[in-house]
Amino acid sequence: MDQANQKLTVGMLKAVPVKWDLEKNWTTFEEQFKRHQNDNINVFVTPECFLDGYSVTENDWTAHPSRQSLYEPLTTKKL
Repeated sequence: MDQANQKLTVGMLKAVPVKWDLEKNWTTFEEQFKRHQNDNINVFVTPECFLDGYSVTENDWTAHPSRQSLYEPLTTKKL
């Protein structure tokens, strides 16, 4: 099959994240990713801000919250 006729299958995560809980939200992502790993999905998409739980909507949100930074490595086993 030439590139013009190739199909791209997109999987979309539908889940309710926990605000500020990076570990829990990553676990949810990882579980769903693994659940669908044999579904011929090329790209797996999450809602924006899923990992931090949409914490930007909170009154105490700042650009540098005193909680675990999203830039810090997760302790969860990576895929």
